[in-house]
Formats: sequence, structure tokens, C-alpha cells
Amino acid sequence: MAWRARHLRPTVGTMNDLFPTGLSFFRAIDTLVDGAGDPARALADELGILTTTAGSLLTAAKNWRKVSAEVERSVDKLSIEKLRIISQAMNKSTDPEEVRNALITYATTTTAAGRPPTADELKRHANTIVATTKPKRPRCSLLFSRTADPTGTRYAQLALPSDQMDRLEALVHKWWPGDKERNKAPALKNAIGLWRLINADHSKETDGRWDLSLVPAFVIAAPGTNYVGDGNFVTTSGAIITGEDIANAHLRDFGYVTVYDERGNIGCHYLLEKERLASKELRSALAIDQIFCAADGCHELAIYSQAHHIKAAKYGGETNANNILLACMPHNVHNDDDRYTTGKEKNGYLARDEHGQAGRKLPGEELVRPNQNDGVQYSGHAIAMKQLGL
Repeated sequence: MAWRARHLRPTVGTMNDLFPTGLSFFRAIDTLVDGAGDPARALADELGILTTTAGSLLTAAKNWRKVSAEVERSVDKLSIEKLRIISQAMNKSTDPEEVRNALITYATTTTAAGRPPTADELKRHANTIVATTKPKRPRCSLLFSRTADPTGTRYAQLALPSDQMDRLEALVHKWWPGDKERNKAPALKNAIGLWRLINADHSKETDGRWDLSLVPAFVIAAPGTNYVGDGNFVTTSGAIITGEDIANAHLRDFGYVTVYDERGNIGCHYLLEKERLASKELRSALAIDQIFCAADGCHELAIYSQAHHIKAAKYGGETNANNILLACMPHNVHNDDDRYTTGKEKNGYLARDEHGQAGRKLPGEELVRPNQNDGVQYSGHAIAMKQLGL
């Protein structure tokens, strides 16, 4: 009958009869998988859909399982897709209920066109609401498909904070094919550019010397000095000497050199203090300084960790050795950056002790706990402290 009536334009009413409302649909799939050991697989088998699709539906359903009678009445007529959009927005905010209420109000309000907003309009509005309503921190992930498709193609999905993705995009564009291939699709040019970037010889880049490998690193303590910036140390007599002068007095020109002043602060191993992102030069100095992630008990190597601002850059924290340390991603993320404004400590925060050693301060504790893993005694900081007698 549907095919015989294909020339008849269906009404909105008849189309709505074909599709359940979002709330009734999500309640139904919850019932279907109740008690299942693998809910996504059970739903996929029941509905004849992919497990990835089933997982996406179940994720959306979580935010609609237990809602007030008022919310239930408000969303009773909203479609599956609109409730999915609202659920996705809730999952991106630290205040999901505020996002839910704002989007329900928008989704159930008649627009200037005399109709409710479309799913596309709701999606755009949801992005605006999340951006202005306590959004969660940007996430980092890189996923690879397990197997190739029939054409021999494997896929990857990358998520990065916006500023990092901007940098990656700019780098990839630098390696795009030339004018002869300007008519290629942007997606293909991106793939070509990324592959060329990966396979390029970066050995001649000026910053490449700060990529640590198995090379010697010499640590020098300079008693009676204080680091004053730009690679300069001031002595107790008032004379100014450079880190290079100190290094040349102790070592030949070989390997890495990190110079600490009498307070245990890293001196001339870094140059830039005003950048938002720590330079490779600073990262290499900190990797030598710490060996491990700053959090006590963590065994993640510092060279594979993330540069962390002790005082967040958004609150005026500088990018220098006194305010930067290296922490693995979990310990970097679970850090109370907002303690300067909220005055509250939930997870504690990473810091340096009175002698400049990286560590973690837990809520309610006064002292910074340094990482005491076996091997820390060979870190640059430990060696410098021995030389200084601290």
C-alpha cells in the first residue's frame, strides 16, 4: 500500500505515526536490555543493528531513564534524534541538568518560522549552550580501526583540544601537494600532507635537539648564584655570568647540561617564558629534572608526560621551569586548576616544594609529596641537591 501511494504526499501526522517519540523509544530499549550482560550486543541482536549504533543509543538513553514528571511531560513529543542531541550536549557539560533544561526550553518553543526548531537548529544551539555553560575540559584520544575494510583501508579518529588541532592542521597544510594537484579533495590532500609530515626528515629542525634519546645529560649545581632569566645567573658578589660560562667551566661541549641555582631552581636549560605551550627545550630540562611523572607513586616516565602549569596559564601562570612540571595525562587532568578562584580542593594539585622538587599536594595536607619511585635518586634534581648539600 505504501508503494501504491508513493505519489501521495504524506502528512506530518502520518509520518509521526511511523516513528515513536524519543522518550518512549529509549524507555523501550531499556526494557529490552534489562539484565543483559552485554547490553549493546543484546540490543544489536534484538533490533538487527550494529553494536556501535546500539552503544550510541544506550549512551543517549542513560540521561532519560530517571527524569521528573515535569521533564517527562516537556519532552514527550520530542523525536529520538532531538533527545540524542540533548543527551550528547549534557555529556559535554559539568552541569548537565542546566544544559538539559535550556535545550528542552529551546526545543519546545515555536520559532519565528511558526514551527519548533529542526534537529539541525537544535544541534547548533546545543553547541552554543555547552560552550557557555561550564563545558568539560577538551579531550584527547586517538582510535584506530582494528581491521581493514574490503578495500584494504583502515581508519583513525583523532580528538584534540582546539589549539593543538589548529597546530596540527597548520603543519599538515604545509605538506599539502603542490599546484599540480590543487584539484584534489581537501580530505585527500590532508592525508597526503600528514603522511609526508610523518615521513619527513626533521633532523635539521632547530628545536629537534631537545627531543631526548639515549644521550648523556650533565647536571651542574652553581652554589652562590640565583637565576635571573635569559640564561643569566647573578653571584653573591653581584657579577652576572651565563649558563654557558658555567657549563664551559665544568664540561666540554657534549650532551645536555642543566644548571641549578642554590635554591634548586632550573636555570639556563630553557629560553622561553612567555609561550603558552612549553618548548621542547623546557620539556627536556624537566624530563631530566624529574624522570617520572610528578605525582607520588606514578611510574609514567616524564619524557612521555604532559607539561603542566602549576598555576594555570589562564590565571597568569608563566611558562617557565618554576611553574611547569611534567605529569601523565590522568594526573594532569585531575588537578584543581580552579583553586585560585573557588578556593576549593577536590583532587589536590601538582606543585614544587621549597627546594623545587616536583610533587603533589593532597587536599587537607600542607606538604608537597614528591615522587619517591626507585630511580628518582638519579634525577637531575636529586643529583643537584646532593651537590648543593640539601
